[in-house]
Amino acid sequence: MDWKTPCQENSTYMSVIPNHQMPHVKTGLSVIVCTFNNCDLLRDCLNCFKEQDFSFDHYFELLVIDNNSTDKTKDVVDSFIEDRCIPNLRYIFEAQPGLTNARLAGIKNSACDWIAFIDDDVRVQGTWLHAALAFIQGHPKAGVISGRIQIQYQETPSVAALKCEAALCKIDNGTQEFKLQSRGPAIRMAGAAIILQKKALIETGWLKKRFLIDRTGKSLSSGGDTEIILRIKNKGWEIWYTPSLNATHLIPPTRTTINYLCRLHRGIARTSAQLRLIGMEGKVPLILQLKNLLADITFTTRRIGAWIFHDLLRHRRLGDKRLVQIFEGIGRVESCIELLLNPLKIENLS
Repeated sequence: MDWKTPCQENSTYMSVIPNHQMPHVKTGLSVIVCTFNNCDLLRDCLNCFKEQDFSFDHYFELLVIDNNSTDKTKDVVDSFIEDRCIPNLRYIFEAQPGLTNARLAGIKNSACDWIAFIDDDVRVQGTWLHAALAFIQGHPKAGVISGRIQIQYQETPSVAALKCEAALCKIDNGTQEFKLQSRGPAIRMAGAAIILQKKALIETGWLKKRFLIDRTGKSLSSGGDTEIILRIKNKGWEIWYTPSLNATHLIPPTRTTINYLCRLHRGIARTSAQLRLIGMEGKVPLILQLKNLLADITFTTRRIGAWIFHDLLRHRRLGDKRLVQIFEGIGRVESCIELLLNPLKIENLS
C-alpha cells in the first residue's frame, strides 16, 4: 500500500477539534498515545511502532497527545515525523491537564472507526498492529478488545510489588481468546493497552458525560478506563480478550515502593462504589449501598487488626501486603461514603 506520510499531506499538526465536530471516519485503527513529560519513554514507545509491519490494506494512524509537557516531547515526535518511519504520525497539543482530557483530544482528532489507547510506558510487540487489525476485522460486534500485558521491572521489584501486579496493569487471562459473558467470572482489563470501537464509545454518551476522571498530574485517581468498558458493555457490545495482542508495561523503581502501592490501591478503590453503580446501570438500592459500606468497614477493620497483630507485634510481614490492603479498604469506604453523599444519576446517557 502506498502510504502518505504526514509531511506529504501537509497535516503534521492539528488543533483540537470542537466537541460538536468529528472527522470523517475511515475503516482502520487510530492509536492514541497520551504523554506528559515522558519524552524518553515516549521515544521507546514510538520505536515499537516504527518496527511494526505496515503491509495491510486498512488505514492506520498514530496520534501523540502532548498533555502540556515542558520537556522535549514535541522534538521527539518531530524527529519521527521527519524520518517518515511511521505512517500518518501526528502531534497534537492538549493544554488542559489530565489523562481524560488528553484522550478526548485524541478521540476528537482521530480518523478511524477503531481507536486504541496505548500508554507511553507500554511496549507493544512487533506483531501487535497486524494482530489488532485482523481481530477487529473478524469481530465487528466487539466494543472493547483487551490483550495480554506483561510486567517488566526496571530494577528488582519489592515483595509488595510482586503481590500487587494486577494494580500495575498486568493482564493475563490465558492463552485462548474469549468473549466476556454477562454471568461469567469477572476478568481484568487495563486502559494501558486497550482497543475500542468508536461507534460503541459514542453510543455510551461518554464523550458528552463522564462520571469519573482519570489521573491528573501526580494524582492516582482511577476508574475512567473501567467506566468506559462498563458503559460499552451495558449498551450490548461484546467485550473480548485475545492473547494475540501482546504488550509490556515498564515499571520503574518508584512504582514498587510501599508508599506508592498504598496510594495506588487507595486511588483505585476510591471509585469502586461508583463503578459498581455504573455496572448495574444505576440499579443499586440504598440498602445495598449501606450493606456494601458496612462490608468495606469490616474488611478494613480486620486488615488493621491483622496488621497490628501479625506485622507489628509478631513481625510476620507479608511484604507489607496487609498495609496495602488497609489503604485499599480506606479507599473503598471513602467511595461508599462519597456515593451516599453525592449520588450519580445513571440515566439517558446515549
